[in-house]
Amino acid sequence: MYALYLSFEMRFVHPEILWALTALAVPVLIHLFNFRRYKKIAFSNVSFLKEVKSETTKSSKIRHLLILLCRLLAFAAFIFAFAQPFFPTALSEKMNGARAVSVYVDNSLSMQGQQEGVSFLESSKQKASALVGSFSNNDRFQIISNNFKGTDQRLLSKDEALQAIQSISFSPETKQLSAVFERQRDLLGKSAADIHLYYWISDFQRNTSDIQEITNAQNEVVTAIPAAQEGQKNLSIDSIYFATPQRMLNHADTLLVVIQNHSAEEVSNIPLSVELDGIQKAVSSVTLPAHGITTLPVAFSTTQTGFHYGSVRINDFPLVFDDIHYFAYAISDKINVLNIVGSEQQNIAQLFAEDPQYNFNSVNAQATTTEAIQTSNFIILQGVQSLSPQLIGDLSNYIENGGTVFIIPHSASEVLSYNNLLGRCNSVQLGPKSNAALSASAVDLSNPFYSPAFEKLQNNASLPSATLHFPLNNSNLQSVPLISFQDNTPLLALTKFGRGRLFTSSVSTMKTESTFLSHALFPISLLRAAETSASAQQLYYQLGKESFITLTHTPETAEGLFEISSTTNSKSFIAQSRSLGGETEVFLPSEISESGFYVVKENGANLMPIAMNFNNSESNIEILTSEELTKLAQQIGLTEFSFKEANAEMLQSLATELGGGISLWKYLIYAGLLFLALEIILIKIWKSKI
Repeated sequence: MYALYLSFEMRFVHPEILWALTALAVPVLIHLFNFRRYKKIAFSNVSFLKEVKSETTKSSKIRHLLILLCRLLAFAAFIFAFAQPFFPTALSEKMNGARAVSVYVDNSLSMQGQQEGVSFLESSKQKASALVGSFSNNDRFQIISNNFKGTDQRLLSKDEALQAIQSISFSPETKQLSAVFERQRDLLGKSAADIHLYYWISDFQRNTSDIQEITNAQNEVVTAIPAAQEGQKNLSIDSIYFATPQRMLNHADTLLVVIQNHSAEEVSNIPLSVELDGIQKAVSSVTLPAHGITTLPVAFSTTQTGFHYGSVRINDFPLVFDDIHYFAYAISDKINVLNIVGSEQQNIAQLFAEDPQYNFNSVNAQATTTEAIQTSNFIILQGVQSLSPQLIGDLSNYIENGGTVFIIPHSASEVLSYNNLLGRCNSVQLGPKSNAALSASAVDLSNPFYSPAFEKLQNNASLPSATLHFPLNNSNLQSVPLISFQDNTPLLALTKFGRGRLFTSSVSTMKTESTFLSHALFPISLLRAAETSASAQQLYYQLGKESFITLTHTPETAEGLFEISSTTNSKSFIAQSRSLGGETEVFLPSEISESGFYVVKENGANLMPIAMNFNNSESNIEILTSEELTKLAQQIGLTEFSFKEANAEMLQSLATELGGGISLWKYLIYAGLLFLALEIILIKIWKSKI
């Protein structure tokens, strides 16, 4: 903490103003002039006045002198106040010189909190302005917020600093205190000023005040000024997600909404609503204990293909930035199914022909092209005896980039070529063909793959069996058995690789070797694999975080530029991209600062809907106490650290106390007013006795 050792040598911030003391001669001259003016009054007999003449003259002189003295003292006090006298301290002696001052104003969304009807951000700006105003015109300033603008990296004059403070507004950006301090130190370290002063004006949330991460602290003079005296109440939508990864047309979906109470008090009957495409889908209410969290399920179905935009809302004041959560997704008009066949195959076209949602195409393995594979949503590989290196490479890349493949081997498969593909995908391996007669003993109905199709299987339900099969070795445990034989080896296994999936059957396409292809589980398995083949979409993105959108679309131009446009206003942003394999990563522009709905475009064509939400890390409103901040600062070596719980008026004298010592101008103002009041009282008393 700052040491304040007083010196009895009084100094002045503006000693040139003391020349105004010469003006005190004016009221003296006026007083003397008025005192010598006489007015003759005719009186019939003055004999009665002789006795009191000398006494009245003496009393009048004393009263006039008292009034003159009060007037002179009042004017002198005001003149001395404008000269700003102060008593130097040990610290002010140390701070004597040119000063570079860095002021950080936290403008994150948590600063929407209010105290006496004024937002924390607005009161922080008032404090920052008062602080800057208390410094001299010769000092230079850095004004920094969470936006980390390029203009932050230059020192400003006093007037420029005050203008910069007024331009600060709420931002979805959040910055750790350690990052703020490094940015402050980077500029002040380049300054030629003798004194470097650091100020933080923030609500000092626990999750952003990482003072312990500051390195190489070298006794910098840091002052922390709280924006709020205590934490606020806040209820937030923490996250939302669907129970299943893919959205399907006319299928019941369950949206799970996570609500969290960040305050130490219970909240009850908070309204919650869910909308999709402007239509209200559900209305509910939320009751949570202190620091409680709950997950609310909301069921609805999507009845049309195309882009869909939804929102979840709660009603919680005054922190409202986390009271609405947007989400967006798309349902394709068609699911492209590619059936790659060899010398053996089963006729499965009928499964997809009756549903207009599917676009089914069958091609021989030898005639399959890379383009046909990349433009498919779901691929069935059946009855191919040997897989070519080209086909192995295309399929493994396709799966890694989000594709879905269902493998039904040939009855005389070349195991080595199959295992080459399976090995690239970290999947099961085909063993030598076995003639052990086995029956399926279990179906994993708890897996999301089967759970929407089955509630349960009856105890006497008949399951597939096999007389010949390729035992699946799952030694690396990367694959999940969906259907298992009696010996616990998979009949059908699911492997997730990259962003895609690989289904592998241990029985061939020959119905004479198993009953799987004739069993109801086979068409159900194929249809479920096709239904869920669309790539899982990210429902929303967060503002203030570096992120990108993944598209399977290849840019049409070498520059790879896309357009991201708001659906609610005319704002559009240019987004850069990069190509990785068969995917394109489109980077979200940092200029996007409003939550809501957007669409990714290229050459005017809509490619993908996206939703942007504010960063929910600001929802946790727990703040650090002054003791905790001071302790953390001392632990890293910030010995010149102080915590000032001050309003704007008190901060006007903070810089003078720090750089000039103990200021006396306020007391002189009070003294001047006191002398003026005393003068008025004397005049009134005098008149009342006349």
